[in-house]
Amino acid sequence: MNVMKNALGALMRFADARPRIFLAALALLAALPGISAIPPLDRDESRFAQATKQMLETGDFIEIRFQDEARNKKPVGIYWLQAASVMAFGHVENGRVEAGIWAWRVPSVIGAVIAVLFCFQAGLILFGHRTALWGAALFAVTALMVGEAHIAKTDAVLAACITAMMAALARVFMDHRKQLRAPAATAFLFWAALGTGLLVKGPVAFMVAGFAIAWLAIREKGARWLMALRPLWGVPLALLIVAPWAIAITIETDGAFWTEAIFGDLAPKLAGGQEKHWGPPGYYLATFFIMFFPGTLLILPAVRHAWQQRKNDAIIFLIAWIVPGFLVFEAIPTKLPHYVLPLYPAFALLIADFLVRPRGPELSGLRRANIALWLLIALAFAAAITLLPAYMGQGPGIPDYVLTVILAALAMLAALLAAMREDRKALATAGVMALALYAAATMRSVHLVDSIQISSRVAAALHAEYPDGLPPVATAGFSEPSLVFLTATTTRLGRGTNAAAFLAETQDGVVAAESRRQEEFLAECARLGVAVESFGEVRGVNYSRGDNTVITLYRRKSGT
Repeated sequence: MNVMKNALGALMRFADARPRIFLAALALLAALPGISAIPPLDRDESRFAQATKQMLETGDFIEIRFQDEARNKKPVGIYWLQAASVMAFGHVENGRVEAGIWAWRVPSVIGAVIAVLFCFQAGLILFGHRTALWGAALFAVTALMVGEAHIAKTDAVLAACITAMMAALARVFMDHRKQLRAPAATAFLFWAALGTGLLVKGPVAFMVAGFAIAWLAIREKGARWLMALRPLWGVPLALLIVAPWAIAITIETDGAFWTEAIFGDLAPKLAGGQEKHWGPPGYYLATFFIMFFPGTLLILPAVRHAWQQRKNDAIIFLIAWIVPGFLVFEAIPTKLPHYVLPLYPAFALLIADFLVRPRGPELSGLRRANIALWLLIALAFAAAITLLPAYMGQGPGIPDYVLTVILAALAMLAALLAAMREDRKALATAGVMALALYAAATMRSVHLVDSIQISSRVAAALHAEYPDGLPPVATAGFSEPSLVFLTATTTRLGRGTNAAAFLAETQDGVVAAESRRQEEFLAECARLGVAVESFGEVRGVNYSRGDNTVITLYRRKSGT
């Protein structure tokens, strides 16, 4: 009898786990293609990866540095996660680090999976099983989420932290509405996720949750219900996660980390468009149809439906999650697409509620406009599989045309189903189209490496010329951090005059000179009396700047 009960209990637990297994598999299906084949990306990913590499080389896990420069911008959390991944999947010994870039990307993939699972959990709390499953599945294949899962930096992990926080807050809010008190485990999840989020990307996690809490507190005309979060021990828990490193970095840098992080990074983003990343109010609204693809197929009818249901407790919570954060991000002058990623689970659940909840007649004109705009974007994505190789000078092949036709057919089928109000079939088809698009784009980007990944080709040329170990390397004009990551921490990035001085000082040194700095480099070499010879050339497109580039490899002539 006990055996039967145990077997039945195990079967029921497996049944409960099945949707989570499916969602985790879906997130991995979207995130894993290309994770090892796509070379290190410039510039943020390579800076993060190189800083982590230097931690492993030096054994200093407190200070964050890119070469000799202190990287006092973001806290240490993502670097620790990347370091743990590289130690698990790579080889670290005596200050030497050997691992493919995919090892640095593993935390982002795991972050994406966790974010999807907590989106499902939030959906269960707010709506129920079907809505939760649809919403989490939609979030898993969203273009921005998939993109961030492929990049070794903070945002996929931050999305996981914030989604976990918001799932916990949803439980507290919904229990409050039922006149219940959320369990202590919910409070633990909230504060642990907040502390981890603070350690990964500073105040962003606090901002998103804080805006939602403020919105709900105003609407509820009080905040006593928040006592279910147990702040008396929850706040110390969050601080306990952050404090050891915060104290250590303060001592290590004599407080310089906080001065530079606040006044050199955060304040400029609030005051103006930092690093040329300025955007006008409305930027995130204008790019939403692209970044939230394919879920935007029905976003306008879903928003109208949410407005009609605005007195529903779950919709009240989603509005608090989305609206104040979205308005603040739109108001901040510095804008990058990934800033609003922590709001995307709420959008996904909002659309899922539209799919599942019974509803009355819709404004057909709104639906038609939505479908037309979505189809235009989907067909543009499909066409890019053929047009991008042509733009890069490699020319499309038959597989590109076939992929474009398949993607276009899936997009048109999804649009047709949406027009026929077969909404679930439409979004399922759009999701399949999106997964196929990501896989096709990944395959094509790998084949385009010869054109757009100059650092990989320069590093490959150097390794081919010096198979027993690279000599000291410097650059003249080419300053992409991926070259440092792919060669050595000691690689010097500089101008032509600096590179010439480097060769004058370094008998066995090598210089990678960009065409726009080549004349300056050669003139300075002549002035210093350094005779040089070229031994290789790399041509391609520097996608960070968007221009054609020629890199010539130089060394001192034999005997000089």
